[in-house]
Amino acid sequence: MKRIKLRYKILGAIAFIIFILLFLLSTFVKNYVVKHSQELIKRKVTLNELHFNYFRVSVRMRDFVMYEANQADRFVSFDELYINFDPWALLHNEYSFAQITLINPNVHVSQNMSSFNFDDLLKSTSDTTSVSKKKEPTDTTSFRFTVKNLQMKNGLLSYEDKKVKSYVELKNLNLNVPLISWDSRQSNMGISFRIGDKGDVEINAQLDNKAKKYTILLNTKTLSIEPIKNYMKDYLDVTYFGGLLTSKIKINGDFEQTMNINVSGKVLLDSLLINDGRNNKLIAIDRVETNISNINLYTTSYNLSSIVVTNPKIVATLDRDMTNFERVLKPYFKADSLATPTDTTKKSSTSNTSITYRLDTLKIINGDIEFTDNTLNRPFSYSLSNLNFSLMGLTESATKIPITYSVITNKTGNISGKMILNMMNAKNFDMEMKIKRLDLLSFSPYSEYYIASPITQGLFNYDFNLQMTPVKLSNQNKIRVEELEFGKRTKDSTAIRVPVKLALYILKDQNDIIAFDLPIEGNPSEPKFSYSKIVWKTLGNFLVKTAAAPFNALAGLVSSNPEDLEKLPFNYTQTTLDEKQKLTLVNIAQIMKKKPNLIFRFTQFTDLVKEKEYIAVQRTEREYLLSTDATADSAKLARMIKNLKPTDASFLNFIRTREPMVDSLEIGATCTRLYNSSELDAQLNLLIAERNNQVKNFLKSENIPSEMLEVLTADLNNVPEELKFPHFKIEVSIK
Repeated sequence: MKRIKLRYKILGAIAFIIFILLFLLSTFVKNYVVKHSQELIKRKVTLNELHFNYFRVSVRMRDFVMYEANQADRFVSFDELYINFDPWALLHNEYSFAQITLINPNVHVSQNMSSFNFDDLLKSTSDTTSVSKKKEPTDTTSFRFTVKNLQMKNGLLSYEDKKVKSYVELKNLNLNVPLISWDSRQSNMGISFRIGDKGDVEINAQLDNKAKKYTILLNTKTLSIEPIKNYMKDYLDVTYFGGLLTSKIKINGDFEQTMNINVSGKVLLDSLLINDGRNNKLIAIDRVETNISNINLYTTSYNLSSIVVTNPKIVATLDRDMTNFERVLKPYFKADSLATPTDTTKKSSTSNTSITYRLDTLKIINGDIEFTDNTLNRPFSYSLSNLNFSLMGLTESATKIPITYSVITNKTGNISGKMILNMMNAKNFDMEMKIKRLDLLSFSPYSEYYIASPITQGLFNYDFNLQMTPVKLSNQNKIRVEELEFGKRTKDSTAIRVPVKLALYILKDQNDIIAFDLPIEGNPSEPKFSYSKIVWKTLGNFLVKTAAAPFNALAGLVSSNPEDLEKLPFNYTQTTLDEKQKLTLVNIAQIMKKKPNLIFRFTQFTDLVKEKEYIAVQRTEREYLLSTDATADSAKLARMIKNLKPTDASFLNFIRTREPMVDSLEIGATCTRLYNSSELDAQLNLLIAERNNQVKNFLKSENIPSEMLEVLTADLNNVPEELKFPHFKIEVSIK
């Protein structure tokens, strides 16, 4: 009996000791881990509580902290970790957890180039496993597991990239996985967290283990994209790149065919703002909305139902070295130029599947463009507002893609039009455009730079129609400019010597309107074909031709023949204007009144030798007739001279008495020998001056101001043969 009692006492004492050991085991383990953490993992660890529940087979840890290698900064910490293990599942060769809960975890990951702040942990772990490495069982099919109620609450993950100086925090990190099991047909999981002050991310996944499929629902709300700016420094020179991303994305995938991924959903980007490297605004967009019908990475098929861009604002600047967009992209082009060229002779290992795409609708609503040109002698600034653009049915094989657009120019004018694109052949192209009441005053910096005159007023209207096939281009251009006026000539030394100003002024009709058609044709298949060069060449030739032959345009103002306005012919020794000459001057006077900025130049030409001969002959005839009738008055004398023929025998006998060589010389040369050369020169000079006065006085009588008129005499000693006849050459210029 005593032995039995002693046995129970011993057993009780052993049980009590085991109970005490188990009760204190958690304290022993906690103290050992904390005390020897440096030896175990080379890191300082603190743990406030560690509890083992032997009846529920669970463990609970509270206030855990693992420090960085410097033993001062925290690397990983959490308020509580609870693990509940189901030991009965071991009877079926299965590892089962009834619950795993992690509360308030905080993890800080730091990266500097290729190293992380946990590299030493991986190294120590690999060293330990290399020493105690055991042979793994080859039969992995017998491994079974079940995890129920996997939860993480209110976590914080911070990531710091020291190279690019980027810091990102995932706040309110929550994870909920009801069940993960080796034999479950489906598994569901959800994770949510916050990035920044108001960026919410929610991820829900459904895993179909039997069908080897998965579905992921990715939702974001007002997620800031600003953190990616630091990763773009090698490609973009920007000081700010920000916006808020909201999305509802559905991803369907295949475990076995990893590239067989289908993406659909909606993506919204609000308040996009990009500032260039000089901290000037480059692009600002209120909202970009993209609806994704389906994107399949395996078949390289991209189908978007719509892209809508609302209130975009673009600031474009042209400097003497480059544009602001080129400056932003300069790092990218530099990196691309330094890239190692690939061997194009090797066969690509990627799929040869061609890319297919479809965009049902692309819209730009209420856009603004601010353009500044700093390459002129003074800056040019221009705004395009209320830009609306619509594109329908874009695919890689579409042959007729309709596009419509409209925009307000500098708050006054309007541009609108439509076009048809062909993705199979870009040379099949139709376009219509109308420009209405474009205020030309805004373009004065260009007119000063190129023609040294400011535009003080003018409205530009333009009808454009282009039809193009691979072998034929037909372009109709109807131009109408209203009330165009230029200011006083500037001192811009960059002006070209093309009379554009004169041509435009001449083209004005009586209603102060410039209207002309400029048809253009060409063959796009020609190697040197360039549409822009054809347009500028055609327009330039038209303006130069107009300026070079101004009377072709001016004649229409007075319903006259252009040739009648180009010169004013005279007879030899004529000093008074006849009726035809007066009519020509009347027409010119009317043109000058209608176009008061024009200056007409009358330059007198004649043949000095013949003019003096005619003067000598006329003087000889006068002397001869007075010898026959000394009482004849001037009127009678003029009639007699008109009726006298140079071959008259009595007249020739009169000359022979003074110059015997009349029979061997022409009558003009013979008469010239009868008089002193200086006397004839004096008469000739008086005749030339009188013609100039006749033109001046007549136009003065027509109320033409003297500053609009120039009458001068050419260098008659060096006149070319084609100009050696009595006449005024008429030229026109602009003030």
